[in-house]
Amino acid sequence: MPSESYRLNAESWLGRRAAVLKLAADASPQSIAIIIGILRDDPEEKVRQAAAKVLGNHPGVETTAALLEVLHDADWGVRRQAARSLAQSDDPAILQALIAVLGDEDIYGSVSDVLVERPAELVFDAAFEAYSQAVNREAEPAQDHTNQ
Repeated sequence: MPSESYRLNAESWLGRRAAVLKLAADASPQSIAIIIGILRDDPEEKVRQAAAKVLGNHPGVETTAALLEVLHDADWGVRRQAARSLAQSDDPAILQALIAVLGDEDIYGSVSDVLVERPAELVFDAAFEAYSQAVNREAEPAQDHTNQ
């Protein structure tokens, strides 16, 4: 484990954020796993924002899942940074997830800014798929749970 990891338990958010940056520089799978845990669990939004930012430079299944999860974080800054980190991907499923959060007015500008930087065909295909899924969900008949 990196020598700076002792700061992960620091009372100061500045110390924990510094530890995130040191772990990111290490870039080992163990360090990335620790950063993912911090992203999900640290009580300070500035530390979670730093974690979301550095994870954008370390793509992977676990990283992507954690960033998608925090698109719904209570803090708009964490949501915005997660969206920016995810927007580096050309994966249509990730682009669909970003399109789905366009209704979040706190991060709308950040998401729309990064989407316009992506190839238009990718964004169009992802938007069409997201729209199709939404239409299909609304078209499904409501299940009747009453006893007859």
